[in-house]
Amino acid sequence: MSKEKLEIDNLVSQFASSANTLQQAYLSLENELLETYLPEIQEENIEDSKISESSIWEFRKNLIHVLDMMEQPVLLLNESMEIITKNKPAKIIYQLEDENLLTNEIFPMQSQNKLSEFIKSGRENKIEKLDINIPVNRKVKFELRRHIDNFTKGALVSVACIDERLLNSGQVKGKLQMQNMIGNLAHNIRTPMSAIVGYAQLLQRDLGENSKYTNKINFIFDGVQRIDRVITSLINYANEPTISSVNEYELVTYLNQKQMIWSQEFNREIQLSIITNKSNEIKTYLSKRGLDSILQNIILNSCEAITSKKVIINIEIIERENQLIIKLEDKGEGMTAENLAKCKEPFFTTRINGLGLGLSIVENLVLIMNGEIEIKSVLGEGTQIELIFPLENLN
Repeated sequence: MSKEKLEIDNLVSQFASSANTLQQAYLSLENELLETYLPEIQEENIEDSKISESSIWEFRKNLIHVLDMMEQPVLLLNESMEIITKNKPAKIIYQLEDENLLTNEIFPMQSQNKLSEFIKSGRENKIEKLDINIPVNRKVKFELRRHIDNFTKGALVSVACIDERLLNSGQVKGKLQMQNMIGNLAHNIRTPMSAIVGYAQLLQRDLGENSKYTNKINFIFDGVQRIDRVITSLINYANEPTISSVNEYELVTYLNQKQMIWSQEFNREIQLSIITNKSNEIKTYLSKRGLDSILQNIILNSCEAITSKKVIINIEIIERENQLIIKLEDKGEGMTAENLAKCKEPFFTTRINGLGLGLSIVENLVLIMNGEIEIKSVLGEGTQIELIFPLENLN
């Protein structure tokens, strides 16, 4: 057993011991309160009393502090194949909501049967290849370890992914990069922003009655609030691991509907010129939530690169072999070769008021959706962005 695993096992053992001590303390306090305030109630045997089920489940969730020390995604399952708890990497990789207790979204029935057989076998640990549904549909290597629930005395199994192919996949790395980027954003921008707000409040106190300065002070507050809303939205998005699945929809119809929304949102006349390589409809299961954010950032960049009131975006949609390709092209100012090489780096921008996050967010979202992105640009001629998604993973 490796030193790291031994340390984790020791931590879990210490946690279980502390949990038992806390449980006894709780029962003792409960009994003392009953005797003090409800003396007419028959004395209750401490050994027979039970901590409420909700308290047990809430307390058990604190295992997350131990699990989050591990970089591998870990699920803790009971004998009914319910998720007792999961660490942060597991939430990201398996796209799990906090309240989600079901494993059938991750493991098909055949894999669940193998997990159940492992629990019943009495073995302490095992390396097992299991089929998974999310985020890829294939066999993945796991390390299984058997535990005993300190409260129910039932058996539990921790399921830790140790498959480097999955851990290093673009989809997983994209989501992790997104969270790291947003975490850095919140820290690096909100800290100086607090100082700006504090200084603006001092100005408001000293100069607020002077109409000459009122508008300027309010402009500072409005700008800070706008930045804070953007950051909050990004943090909420990054902390939400799920790129929700959708029912099949027609892609061209979707784009035409978005054209009006973007025109209103950016206060520009957005004109989409759409061509496809198919005579019939192009239908897809691509996440609308993810595609909304991707296209919104791309269209915003085009609006900033085009000075005329009308912003024309040429869109070509191609289905070939096992790929869905969406090409977007504008005739804006374009980029130099140097800027093109850096354009996807977080916080790189050539604009005074830009944050430099647009294309970085786009790249991460494309990776999360198991796709690829290619960007071509020539200074003075415009920019072309090609989004490539595998058809077999869309259905």
